[in-house]
Amino acid sequence: MVTPTMEKSNTTAWPKLHGPENIRLREQLGSFCKDTSFTAIVNIYRATNVFKRLAWLLTFLFCLGWLSFQCYQLLDRYFKYPSDVKIEINSVTELDFPSVTVCNMNPVRSSALVSPPFNQMLNYRKEQFSEDNSLYEAARHMFSQTMEKISEPGPNSGSSPDSSWGPEDLINILSSPSIQWIDDDNKSTDNQQMNTTTTTVSTTSSQPDFEDYIRTGFNQWDILDESNVNGFYNTTDSEFDASFKYAYLSAKVNKSLAISVGHSLKTFMISCKYGGYQCSPHNFTTFHNHKYGNCFTFNHPDKGESLKAKFPGPLFGLSLELYLEQNEYIPALSPEAGVKVVVHPRNTMPFPVDEGISVSPGYATSIGLNAVEMIRLEPPHSDCATKGLIDDLYMKNLNTNYSKLSCMNSCYQMLIIEECNCSDPTLYVENRNNVCNMTNHNIASCAQNIKTSRQADYEACDTKCPQACYEQRFEKSISMAAWPSSSYEGQLKSRVETSSSNFRGYTKLDSTEFVKLRVYFQELVFKRIENKKSYESMNLISDIGGQLGLWLGLSAITIGELCSFLLLVCRGVYRQMLPRRTTPIEKVKLDNVS
Repeated sequence: MVTPTMEKSNTTAWPKLHGPENIRLREQLGSFCKDTSFTAIVNIYRATNVFKRLAWLLTFLFCLGWLSFQCYQLLDRYFKYPSDVKIEINSVTELDFPSVTVCNMNPVRSSALVSPPFNQMLNYRKEQFSEDNSLYEAARHMFSQTMEKISEPGPNSGSSPDSSWGPEDLINILSSPSIQWIDDDNKSTDNQQMNTTTTTVSTTSSQPDFEDYIRTGFNQWDILDESNVNGFYNTTDSEFDASFKYAYLSAKVNKSLAISVGHSLKTFMISCKYGGYQCSPHNFTTFHNHKYGNCFTFNHPDKGESLKAKFPGPLFGLSLELYLEQNEYIPALSPEAGVKVVVHPRNTMPFPVDEGISVSPGYATSIGLNAVEMIRLEPPHSDCATKGLIDDLYMKNLNTNYSKLSCMNSCYQMLIIEECNCSDPTLYVENRNNVCNMTNHNIASCAQNIKTSRQADYEACDTKCPQACYEQRFEKSISMAAWPSSSYEGQLKSRVETSSSNFRGYTKLDSTEFVKLRVYFQELVFKRIENKKSYESMNLISDIGGQLGLWLGLSAITIGELCSFLLLVCRGVYRQMLPRRTTPIEKVKLDNVS
């Protein structure tokens, strides 16, 4: 019996395809072109001759190119993240009352300069400084030198000016290069001579003295016309020097000592009312400012919940009567008398030097407020932030809210510390053992030239300190009236005399010693200025859809058809690319075959 064998092949065959899967690729494409709702493709496919087909093809390509350009424009607009400004005026039943900071313009009491280290400022109590009259003193010095030169033996000895001799004659002589004055090299010697001596010129009865000179048409600016004037523009005045000296000394000592030599709130404030009710020094907090010394803040977060303004008008706001204590003023530190006022949101750092309003004595000053909210879009639509890219020294040490100004000042301080190895006393000082002595010319130049020496880093501070995403501001309307009135003066005098033993025995009220301040809301409305996205993703989708429909006649259903066809084509191509799998032939024995 022969046992036949059968060869069994393990070649894997594709399963039989049904429907559109059994149609060849060209047939699938033809079927799609006949049935699709994509009009341009249908017309190209059904064109009866080459010219019609070419015309439809060119039309399709032109529309496709223009569509691409339009879509590029739309995408470019979207990724520029444009925004609009929306302004709303909202009426409310109450508003949060802001913090109000007041500072006497005199930072340190004259009587407190006896204790170190502030006794170093005793010389600033003088009423006049030679550097403030440098041109006058220079003219005196020039006159002395000129008269001495005239008196020297020589060809012109014995000659003297006559009685009609005037400033122009002096100017002609002063043009000589041998007459030098206010020179940087010998300025200190000349100033010492000017400050300690009075020039006396021995003259005959016909020779003029300095008083004759200044009576015959002297003007300080004429002196600047001389070619041999050196150093005038490098001379600082007494207020500048005194302010930096005080800032340096107050930054180096303990804050309690710096506060103790300034004006006390109990003396500074005569009366306080809020909404018609009494308030007191207990409603204020104290902080020290490098320029104005002790400053006092009303409605600070440390004093509890925020006060509410439920009615507009001066009767329902803050009213203060303040005593300036001008007998304690230091001329070089405080050439003007009055109060600096800062109205700011609660828990923000006030900067009286940058933001303060000057309030004059002898007047009742009213500050009417309108609340403003500013809401900025977060990145990428704007560069706002809730904090800066650097450590804000005021936020870190005083627990205040973020503001661009406090961040910028912190950034400048860090640059000065890096460049000059000390802290600028006019900014926040963390280490009082390393304070820049700004009365030193080299140190002051280092700090003040930071804009040029570190220009790139200085300009980068603006980027590192973006605007806050949420910000409160107060628009201010300021008005003044003479105060006190003649009828109220007696009542004020009585109140002042009974407020402190310091005022006992007042014979006449000096209005230049007193300030009245009112701060209130003009109306219970707030303005909201809000950035809104002007072009969002839904706008982009709608616009692109409109362009597709306009130029190619496409709809969402047509796009679905295209996607379905492309998937079908991709699947067919993928299957054709797969190799056919084969296995070795196996022999099968057939037993029991007859």
